[in-house]
Amino acid sequence: MRFGTLNILVVFCCLSCMACANVDYAKLYRDLDNQDPKVRCDAALTLGRRYQCCNDTEDRPPVEVLVAKLSKMLSDQDANARAAAAQGLAYLGPKSKEAIPPLIRLLQKDDEAAGSAVITLGSMGPAAKVRPKKHLA
Repeated sequence: MRFGTLNILVVFCCLSCMACANVDYAKLYRDLDNQDPKVRCDAALTLGRRYQCCNDTEDRPPVEVLVAKLSKMLSDQDANARAAAAQGLAYLGPKSKEAIPPLIRLLQKDDEAAGSAVITLGSMGPAAKVRPKKHLA
């Protein structure tokens, strides 16, 4: 049996969605506030991916809640946590447009996580077009 690219993609998506059925969103949200930066990073990335690919909306808070939590995490003391928060927001694309002001502030202050902020702003497409004076205050 030959598999084309589309068939492999469909199989991968189905496997990803099966994994989504067992996600404990409450624990992942608690992990965003964990003292261990690695736990915070893993939670931010996992939540971003799950909101991007899984349709299990019954068990998870609205995307706006995640955007608010990850936006707050952009000012974390740990550079890896800031970068993970930006990457988590990147999975959400234009849905994370409320995070534009803290992402721009991150670009101004932080060269360690700035690359992730740039990627996130790019993932938003036209929604990321802003007037700098409005968001840089």
